[in-house]
Amino acid sequence: MVIPELPEIDRFLTLTGKANLLEYYDLTEQSDPAAIEQALTARRSWAQGQQANPKFKAEALALIRQHRVIRSVLTGRFADYVAVVRSREPRPERYDVAKEVASALVDRTLSFEEEGRIVREARELGLSEVQTRQLILEVLDELGAARELGPEERSDIVGIDLYALLELKPDATESEIEAAYLARYRWARNLADIGRSAEVLQQLDLAWRTLRSPERRS
Repeated sequence: MVIPELPEIDRFLTLTGKANLLEYYDLTEQSDPAAIEQALTARRSWAQGQQANPKFKAEALALIRQHRVIRSVLTGRFADYVAVVRSREPRPERYDVAKEVASALVDRTLSFEEEGRIVREARELGLSEVQTRQLILEVLDELGAARELGPEERSDIVGIDLYALLELKPDATESEIEAAYLARYRWARNLADIGRSAEVLQQLDLAWRTLRSPERRS
């Protein structure tokens, strides 16, 4: 049976470093409904208590956001999900993007060098560069952090109408810039084309980092 929510669940798991929901919730293929419900409740309580913890904030917020979807699968189609897990090749190791990003932050900023390292390490374990960079942007968004622009991105600022990118006027206030960035970010994050989504998110991040700084904006 097809599980439509599977891609969404897999994206969440990529942030956790776990291979599947059984591993994440410490369940077995024989777990009964009561055990599943208990595991779901316990993990959601954990997430609610970790929202202010920089180390687990990204994972916690993502879990809270995805809890309803995950619960519907584990409580309504558990046997189907187990079948999916059985059908997949076992992976000896998964790359925990959220953990790597959180541990690499300095002054709430991910350096250009550290971002490159994370992309390279993730690629060695099977994650595409586009997928990894999109996950990095999502984690930074959850943590309220930013990424350092690379040399090419810094040079690309010249000639780009960042106000048009955010659909703003040049005299926009700081609060208007932030609101526009968040609105456009949510829109880009939901694009069906993952490659295009990652590209737009990167451009929006460039605009946000430039315009929120009075020195860069000038």
